Amino acid sequence: MDSSYCIQNRKLPNALETIIYSQDNTINFVKYNFSVDGNNSDIAVIFNGKGNVIYPIATNPSLRRKSKVLANRRIGLDLDYYKTFNDLKGESVHLLLPRERELYQIEHKVLRKYFKEDGIDVRLVHAPYIDVQKDEFLGVIAYIRGNYGVDTITLHPAKGTVSVINEYFEKNKVFPCLGVRLAFENLDVTDDRWLNYPEQIMDISSPQVGLTLDVSHLNQDSDLFDLVERIFQKLFVVQISNKSGNRKDLPYREGEMNVQGLLSVLKSNGYNGDLVLEYAPEFKEQEIDDLKRLQDFFS
Repeated sequence: MDSSYCIQNRKLPNALETIIYSQDNTINFVKYNFSVDGNNSDIAVIFNGKGNVIYPIATNPSLRRKSKVLANRRIGLDLDYYKTFNDLKGESVHLLLPRERELYQIEHKVLRKYFKEDGIDVRLVHAPYIDVQKDEFLGVIAYIRGNYGVDTITLHPAKGTVSVINEYFEKNKVFPCLGVRLAFENLDVTDDRWLNYPEQIMDISSPQVGLTLDVSHLNQDSDLFDLVERIFQKLFVVQISNKSGNRKDLPYREGEMNVQGLLSVLKSNGYNGDLVLEYAPEFKEQEIDDLKRLQDFFS
């Protein structure tokens, strides 16, 4: 290789990270190889310095206990494809992934194949719980983007402070090369996580880091109109549902919150991010009807 290039390897808990710098110290390529020895290129993803996936993941890591795809399309971890996705043919989906230690046990290659056959577009992925400050964080993000090519990934915030997280993204030169937006979700807890309130996302300066606003995780008396105005610049994803007392994830036209008004404010402000219906399981049929209703409303 030309001597004007510098190669830096770093062993992460879940991958071998290789960064190729040009002579002026800009990043030309970033590679994450998820094979045990770091030599199997079929289990690697390569990004150029502009955030594009130029080599997606072709297969799955080799495991001691290999996951098997059975005739009934049961894909690792007892995931029944027909039961989970049969009603979603031709739709865009928000794919929720399991815990990180199980992430590499799913047959993603086969899952992608079935999605393609049924015209299912994986628009968003909800990542496993992973702390931004852990060494394996970028490996998880690269693995998801390398498998599904999504532009936005939703995550739950970990413990920490806003200032520390902001500094991480300001100083990290590799993350922008992954070409993905991270949408951290507001939760209905108040503890030592760095994001307890949606407004705190405005303290993160990176344009690639924003918010997944989960409506059911807000206080029931929240001023939704004022909130949208304050966080609109960082609003990447909105998870739509309603709540009444302790009951959450109700259909958006039920419950005590003015979700219909929220939708009107989003539309009037020209919101072009993603909307996700997140209903409790007993409202599955209503979820399908409301999905069509929302599509018509924003069309």
